[in-house]
Amino acid sequence: MKRFVWSSLLLGLGAASQAASIYVFSCTNAAQDTYIYDALTAAGHNVVIGQDVTTFTNLSVVSQYEAVYVQANFNWGFNWNAAQQQTMVDYVNSGGGLVTAEWVLWMQATGFFQTLASILPSTASSSWDGVGSITYTRNTANAIMDTNLPATFTMPTTSIGGVRTHIPSAKAGATTFYGDGTYAAVTGWNVGNGRVVNFHSVNGQNQLADPNFRNLLGNAFTWTTSNPPTGPGVTGRLALQGIAGPMPPNASFYYVNAANNVGSGRVVGTLDASGNFTIPGPNIPGTYRLYSRAHSGLRKVATVTTATATTFNVGVINLKNGDANNDNIVDIADYDILARAFGAVPTASTWDLRADFNRDQIIDIADYTLLSGNFSSIGD
Repeated sequence: MKRFVWSSLLLGLGAASQAASIYVFSCTNAAQDTYIYDALTAAGHNVVIGQDVTTFTNLSVVSQYEAVYVQANFNWGFNWNAAQQQTMVDYVNSGGGLVTAEWVLWMQATGFFQTLASILPSTASSSWDGVGSITYTRNTANAIMDTNLPATFTMPTTSIGGVRTHIPSAKAGATTFYGDGTYAAVTGWNVGNGRVVNFHSVNGQNQLADPNFRNLLGNAFTWTTSNPPTGPGVTGRLALQGIAGPMPPNASFYYVNAANNVGSGRVVGTLDASGNFTIPGPNIPGTYRLYSRAHSGLRKVATVTTATATTFNVGVINLKNGDANNDNIVDIADYDILARAFGAVPTASTWDLRADFNRDQIIDIADYTLLSGNFSSIGD
């Protein structure tokens, strides 16, 4: 079991439908890691700060996460061996998302990460500087990457052995989403079933404190996890414990290959009022673990086996209820959210959809009963 931390800002269905589970390799600087955590959770993602990037070993570390962030800034100067790099290449090809910051690109240009380089969308450059601010200008419009962002914005920077690498362009077939003067600042492309985004900057604390940059970083992870599988379909029904109103219109589903523990794609699926869904399955037929969650339900895993010519019916997936802040555990933080909104209806100033566990448009004793009955429960 991995504990996921979901943003307390998931007040609406739009944000929840875009949330991705992200594994952030620690840069070994606690303040920097905290800034990353805060920025990505504020964008609506569920985040875990993991092991030091230099100790990365195998796919089991990241397989059940939908995207990975490699900062490589305060712990720069390392080099994954060819097997470690190939593991990350396999992860992305199988449906995972990868976002990297500046040091990965600079080290690639100086002889590091030569296997990983095959999936990086930016061309290599070893030229760099330490400017005090950067101006990003939209280069290629994209509905996901541009969410809540102006066409041009300037942010202060923090030097971590430098600020930016002078990336001349995206590789052929890749897209430059934002430019920085003559440099390609944010590039991305599809790799197999996954996606990769490169930032040309170190993404330090001053950048992460800038609201526009925080939005852009969050959008990058949404984009990398928005390339769903298109394989044989899976159908079933989500049942949210204690539901009294209609089910939420969306739920998040994520596949992990049962044979090799490789993540194999994320789907934001549509639910009808009863929780029925039909979603695409992994591109390669086989047996997978399907992780599902919706609204305030704890994450639940089920097993699906897909075949080329048929749709697999996974049956009913029962979700325990009471996880108001979506961190995959029912605890005092959820009680605090419920307590602040207790007695509220949608027109009240204290209304908080997260605490309406049974979705009956009032936050009352029925919601408290669901929370208390599952107190200390942890999802899959």
